[in-house]
Amino acid sequence: ERLEKKVRSLQDQLAITTAKKQAFKASSKKLEKDLEHRESQLETLQSDTELARTEHASLQQASNEAMKMMREMRNTHLQEIRLLQKGLQARTDDKVRNRVNEMADLVDKLGRAIVQRDEA
Repeated sequence: ERLEKKVRSLQDQLAITTAKKQAFKASSKKLEKDLEHRESQLETLQSDTELARTEHASLQQASNEAMKMMREMRNTHLQEIRLLQKGLQARTDDKVRNRVNEMADLVDKLGRAIVQRDEA
């Protein structure tokens, strides 16, 4: 009778241990699936991040080029205004009116500035 109690006790412990083992295996499989899912999410996010970085670099370069072009156009515009102001001043100034070469240079510079602005 004592041995039967001990055998039943051991069988109960074995049943409990087996149940715990099965629960642990099920939990382990669930965690492995979750890990695989998260790893795939990580890979997707890493590729998306790399794509976004590449796109950002491209857009940053385009932005820098556009800003450079705007600065060049602004400088060219300021040069045109200065040349036009010189031309207007030369029209009203009797001393400069007789300087044909200076006027020709002014017109030439203005033409070049306009062509440069249009090319930019």
